[in-house]
Parts: sequence; structure tokens; C-alpha cells
Amino acid sequence: MLSNCSAQTKDSISIEYKAVTRGSQISLIANSNEIIYTSYDKNLDIELFKHQWNEIRDLVLSIDLDSMQKLIPPSTESHLDKAMIGSLLINKNGKIYESSTFDHGNPPKEIKELIDALFELAD
Repeated sequence: MLSNCSAQTKDSISIEYKAVTRGSQISLIANSNEIIYTSYDKNLDIELFKHQWNEIRDLVLSIDLDSMQKLIPPSTESHLDKAMIGSLLINKNGKIYESSTFDHGNPPKEIKELIDALFELAD
């Protein structure tokens, strides 16, 4: 059991969330130290406590990263310019995993908990 815990702490993980539409953009970048949130009206640099990052890391590790590109969004309002186009990129140990695009605020259920947790920390 100790080897599993040890292996998890050695994972190098960074996360990037983007949402864009004409004239507007949101960017959220997270790593083990901080979350950097940028939008048209906010620029925040939030320091993370170890327990906060551990929660985020555990959520990342619970996702089937290899299937992120194939996730089906629950809505397609962004196709009609009714919602921003969101995407999630996870860099784990140098390998990049990118989600399919989805409506900002309505991600696929497989990544929703992670995205919600990131935005909750950024608030």
C-alpha cells in the first residue's frame, strides 16, 4: 500500500481550462502550487494548500485520461454562440490529454467534478 501512495505523490500534473467565444475568454491554469485565473475582468493568482492540491490531484487520477478526447458533451449551445466553448487539458508526467470541446458551465459528467472543484478554489 505504501508504494501506491508513494507513486501517486510522484505524479507531475498540471491542468489548463479554457473557455472562449467572440470577445471573451476565461483561462484557468493549475499546478501543485497555485491556480492562475484570468478573464476579461479578473486576474487572480491563488496559492494552493497541500490538501487542496491533493483533492484536485485525486480528481484527476479518477478520470480515464485516455478517453477524454471522446467525451460527449451534454449540450451544444456553443455551436450556436449561446455559450462559450470550453476545453480541458491535463499534462500528466509529460503526456498531454485534451478533452473534446463542450459548453462552458456544462462539461461532460466525467470531468465535471474536477472543473467544479477548480472554479470553486478560484472563487
